[in-house]
Amino acid sequence: MSGLVQLIDAGLLDATLARAKSSPRGRQNHNLHPSLADNLHRFLNAWTRGSYAAPHRHLAVPNRKAS
Repeated sequence: MSGLVQLIDAGLLDATLARAKSSPRGRQNHNLHPSLADNLHRFLNAWTRGSYAAPHRHLAVPNRKAS
């Protein structure tokens, strides 16, 4: 990804959904953040019909500092 803004268009949605359809769990995310070391993680989730994740919450937010 280059720059600070990434365009979310039909091509990106279709590609992410295609990867979700071929995934054993029926879901896939596309990271919008440049690296896993970034303090904020933003991503696009694609889930196929029938995919399931148990309801949950994150009580403690990880304290990650940007390097």
